[in-house]
Amino acid sequence: MILPVLAADLVRRQVAVITGDTVSALAAKTATSTIPIVFITTEDPVRLGLVASINRPGGNATGMNLLTSMLVAKQFELLHELVPHASVIGFLVHSHIPNAEPDTRDAQTAAQTFGQKLVVVKASTESDFEPAFTTLLQQQVGALAISSVALFNTRPEQLVALAHRHALPAIWPLREFAAVGGMMSYGASNTDTYRQVGVYVGRILCGRQARRPSGRAIGKVRIGDQSQDREGPRLDRAADAASGRRRGDRMMRRREFITLLGGAAAAWPVAARAQQGGRVRRIGALMGFAESDREGQTG
Repeated sequence: MILPVLAADLVRRQVAVITGDTVSALAAKTATSTIPIVFITTEDPVRLGLVASINRPGGNATGMNLLTSMLVAKQFELLHELVPHASVIGFLVHSHIPNAEPDTRDAQTAAQTFGQKLVVVKASTESDFEPAFTTLLQQQVGALAISSVALFNTRPEQLVALAHRHALPAIWPLREFAAVGGMMSYGASNTDTYRQVGVYVGRILCGRQARRPSGRAIGKVRIGDQSQDREGPRLDRAADAASGRRRGDRMMRRREFITLLGGAAAAWPVAARAQQGGRVRRIGALMGFAESDREGQTG
């Protein structure tokens, strides 16, 4: 894999701090035990070995845990309230990530609570989306939930369009899905999370601790794009939304991530820069991408 090579390169360049997602943070953790690492993860950072504990991370890593695995039961509860007569619920998971098995167990437990049958479909690439929805239709699924992973979260237009085309009610893990026409979302705020990572980075550059250790989650509930005090979901607008958006408009593009990170980190005091004797301190942003991701290959 290329991530370990890139992580080693950042260490060689003596960056002041490294930031990235789960797999990037693991690569960075292997490459250095001294450079601070600020990560975003949807998995258990203790089980992964990124930190010693949630309250006291220890070592050189800290960050934000979106706690998505803890939200599965609530997502199924909301979906049941929205589609109470759905007796078969579909659950889309990524087949090649550690969280797939525990997320599936949580979904199975939640479905049993409401007397529902669970149909699990898997996708490891974007080309798997269409076959997965075909399977859902064949199994007569009445509603859909999906796990929160990068492959899905960076392709809200495609997934929402498929749900709309097949008239399948769905609850999504991020508000970005609702922003492109998804019926309802329940999960963390991606924008707030990345901004908070920038705040952590800024504190580290100031020579201070990142106060809130890994484990903080910024939760948001969104129904369509309505304000939270309104009742009733909107109808899906996936087809219209997807047709008017480009691939480059995907949720949380890398440039947007760097902008949020840099904007928040830029708040660190001028005094901190003066202490560096005029040397500009560099932040290493380590981000993985699929081979089919053109933006990742060029940006």
